Amino acid sequence: MVNEGRRRALQTIGALVAGLIVGGAAGYYLKPAVEAVKTVTKSVTVTKTATVTKTVSASVTQTPVKFEFCHFWSAGTEAESMKMLYDAFKERYPYVEIIDTPFKDSATLYASMRTRLLAGNAPSAFHAHGGYATFQFADYLEDISDLWEEQGWVNIFDEGTKSVCRYEGKYVAIPITLCRCNLIEYNIKLFEKQGIKVPEDVDTWDGFVAVLEKLRKAGIEWPIAMGTKWNLVWTLMNLLAPVPKTYEKLCNGELTKGDVTPLLEKLNTILDYTNPDLLELTWDAGPLKVMKGEAAMSSGGDWLVMVYRAKGWKYGEDFGYFVLPGAWGRCIVSYDNFMIPKESPTPELAREFLKTVLDIEVWQPFAVFRSCLPARTDADVEYIASRNRFTGDELKELKKYGMRTYPAIVNGTPAGVELRFAEILSEFLTHRDIDRTADEIVDMQKEFEYTIRWSFVE
Repeated sequence: MVNEGRRRALQTIGALVAGLIVGGAAGYYLKPAVEAVKTVTKSVTVTKTATVTKTVSASVTQTPVKFEFCHFWSAGTEAESMKMLYDAFKERYPYVEIIDTPFKDSATLYASMRTRLLAGNAPSAFHAHGGYATFQFADYLEDISDLWEEQGWVNIFDEGTKSVCRYEGKYVAIPITLCRCNLIEYNIKLFEKQGIKVPEDVDTWDGFVAVLEKLRKAGIEWPIAMGTKWNLVWTLMNLLAPVPKTYEKLCNGELTKGDVTPLLEKLNTILDYTNPDLLELTWDAGPLKVMKGEAAMSSGGDWLVMVYRAKGWKYGEDFGYFVLPGAWGRCIVSYDNFMIPKESPTPELAREFLKTVLDIEVWQPFAVFRSCLPARTDADVEYIASRNRFTGDELKELKKYGMRTYPAIVNGTPAGVELRFAEILSEFLTHRDIDRTADEIVDMQKEFEYTIRWSFVE
């Protein structure tokens, strides 16, 4: 049976973001003053939200309280973005001692959380991708529906975003980022030096491959740069964006060998032009190689833009972006959620943390830094676009072509599916046997229970 709520949710994201592009309603909360040994409460009514009450307890004499947060934003600029949220929380609650517990990737964090939650050793709060990845912990998560109502979040997020935070009618998480996965970021000067024009020269598959070959002949042995096994999954989503019906079958666990084989043929071609040591590198290796001139482009999502910007590269001057042929306007979206375990040692403080990170004064600069699409319908699009030209151009693209969104593999498939794809594609990188890998992907689907029925309407 089709899950109508989630189907409608995905359809509405595009319309809502399109509305943001046209209108972009601003909604800034007033920041309460912080006073010693005093609690300050302010209520502010904001357009498109409910009345939001923010309480800041800032007693400098209060006994320090430990707050442990587990996450997988552990490298480079992602770690910096996490620090932005911690700093905002510490500013409002200076007596809090933050115990930062980072993990190298989501799979490692999930394994740890399953062990800790079963053992009754929960952190104060933790991080997971939205959708299935969040729902695997649903029995151990606090119902925060009252917080969603109290803070007016039910009015400021589109249905697609709400659907990856809501389990069996109850909100068990908050959304913190909405990241587009299917992008190719490229070195503008290298492209210009070889006379390569975007999008004209990369708007067909044959044209894209011809560009790769041209760059190799110009002395760039590996024109595409990647890092980690997860980059292989991001590249698979790049290839799937132009074929949403095939991607729908992936998310529903219904891929056939006939679906998978042409994707692997294209991935095989891409890997012919990709650094073969990618499994030994970190996730930010792609843009770092592009900046050094060792590669001409990186395959991934808008989180890679953070790396370029952190190193002083300017969008539109040093780097640009394009999508694979047929994918303009299509967004495979990865959601990141924060949540509170039922056995959190500091549940009230955890609620204050969620309120802090979603305060628009905190969230909006965070979104600019991370170059993620605005999920909040009260986000000031002009504010974001004026401070992040990349996001501004991306919003223009989505308006021009009509935004269509689909959940990333990590959000739209049962927990563990993304990891299995990463493992299978890592092996494919070594043996490059298309027939064998196609069989492995089809058989892998039998290992999981697909409880959500997706329908990606064009």
